[in-house]
Amino acid sequence: MLEGSYTSSHPDVLQVRPNGELVPVGPGSALITLTVGELSATRRYTVIPELSARVEVCIYAEVEHEEEPAESIYGGMGMKLVRTGMGRYEGCYLVPRDSGFSFRFTRGFRRFETDKSGMPVANRVIRAADNMSVHYRIQSWGSSTAKAGTGGK
Repeated sequence: MLEGSYTSSHPDVLQVRPNGELVPVGPGSALITLTVGELSATRRYTVIPELSARVEVCIYAEVEHEEEPAESIYGGMGMKLVRTGMGRYEGCYLVPRDSGFSFRFTRGFRRFETDKSGMPVANRVIRAADNMSVHYRIQSWGSSTAKAGTGGK
């Protein structure tokens, strides 16, 4: 908590308690200002009636050098991306709001995403806080040894 004087530009939308706690009253936007001595800071907040339980995550992946195209590849939590063109895959999914995924792409049993030299790549991380589109570039595909962290093609 920052000590000072808090004010709301629209207390019918958003009230602010003396300790800085925000209390939504109705939908709309309000500016909250904190004044400490001669200094002040203002931030706009928007109050909405309700957040949806799920958000849409669209994933687009491009494979740099695709010698053997697959009909589909997989991302986090079994998210299937369908081939839409040479080296391009995409898919959209409804997932629980604020869910998180840590993954590497796979093109089926024992074929994992690697760097150009066949070494494993770091897991990709998504936090689905709102509707989102993410674009990825896949450098290469490796064997099951890539999953274990030993590299290999």
